[in-house]
Amino acid sequence: MSTAAAKAIDKLPGGVWLALGAAVGVLVVVGAARKHAAKLNPANPDNLVYSGVNAVGDKLDDGQDNNSFSLGAWIYDVLHPYDNFELSPQWQNVINQKQGIAE
Repeated sequence: MSTAAAKAIDKLPGGVWLALGAAVGVLVVVGAARKHAAKLNPANPDNLVYSGVNAVGDKLDDGQDNNSFSLGAWIYDVLHPYDNFELSPQWQNVINQKQGIAE
């Protein structure tokens, strides 16, 4: 670099250097976000938060790393507590008769 350019750079105020550093930092963050956009997308089932919750839930579920827990399935189970409810045969017959289903 020529001495004239070096002298010009030395004369720049600190605020300019601070602004340049901030701009470079913003560009680095934006570049990383673009590179890992799929991991940050809330609609992606492989995003960081969902994957992390599933990993922790899997360990707490049965103590093994066997993908036995899913946050989505857990939410469904909480919101639909009677899906696996079995009626007694007597009440199932009543429902079948009302719907016209032959035994």
